[in-house]
Amino acid sequence: MNTFKLFLLSFLIPVAVFADGWDEQLYRQIEQSIRQPQFGTYDVVITDCGAKTTNSAAKNQKAIQKAIDKCAKKGGGKVIVPVGQRFLTGAITLKSHVNLVVEEGATLEFAFQPELYPIVETAWEGLDCFNLSPCVYAFKATDIAITGKVPSTVAETDRRGGHGTER
Repeated sequence: MNTFKLFLLSFLIPVAVFADGWDEQLYRQIEQSIRQPQFGTYDVVITDCGAKTTNSAAKNQKAIQKAIDKCAKKGGGKVIVPVGQRFLTGAITLKSHVNLVVEEGATLEFAFQPELYPIVETAWEGLDCFNLSPCVYAFKATDIAITGKVPSTVAETDRRGGHGTER
């Protein structure tokens, strides 16, 4: 055990000595590149595209994606999940200049149904790969956001049908 500790110590000391410190210039460059997202003026409520509180997750997934696609084609804006309503859905893909607004008391709940999560290009532990889509996905999109007024919920349903992690 002492040999292992000595080996570990002999490895960590040189690593610590050669580790780069905080790069203040790089930090300032990154900080200056951050800006507020830019959205268009088009607004669409997901219920206008067919989403219903009584729909299956698959039907709502199509309706919500239709609203996102419509908003993006119009130059961007808000895709609105209406006040106080709960919608079950599958994975959705945000597009450039779209702000997904979950209004007060609204819930966007992601069903545990693997068939509703397509294979997408992503990264895992720093490696590019293909994997099941996350609940909300965007690829090569700019100026995107998920906003809302508290209390509002974006949640995933766990495998047993109960509520999972809320975000």
